[in-house]
Amino acid sequence: MLRNSVIARESVTAKGDPASAHDVWTGINKLGTDALKLAGLQSQLLQADLKAWYKTVRLSLVLLLIALALVVGSIPSLIAGVALWLERVTPLATGGAFLIVAVLFSVVGVIIGGIALKNCFRSAAEFRLSREELVRNIEWLKSQFESDSSK
Repeated sequence: MLRNSVIARESVTAKGDPASAHDVWTGINKLGTDALKLAGLQSQLLQADLKAWYKTVRLSLVLLLIALALVVGSIPSLIAGVALWLERVTPLATGGAFLIVAVLFSVVGVIIGGIALKNCFRSAAEFRLSREELVRNIEWLKSQFESDSSK
């Protein structure tokens, strides 16, 4: 694009028409200014979407951290339970109790984590407006470039 602008400037100035050269640079300047304004507005929209997303996902993130703590915390019990259970091979031995507790905490953690992840992904819809606006802005910029190149 920049190369085309330089070529356009050189071809216009080679014709000796300073008014046309000024018009080209004015158009490029206006298009650049519009693109920067769109980028700023897109940034503001993204910030607003992030705030809205955080409000909807905050509880899910807390639940996800709790689930992660439960699952990670149950790993030592799971390992110790399997080891002690294999050693004794008797029903409801010490290892069996460890194993039951570890599995119970793991299941609870997985359920809470699944619910939290589902809510996190569902709340990602908050970014739909940003995506749609970005697509419209990009299409507008493309149309501006295409209309400038056809002149």
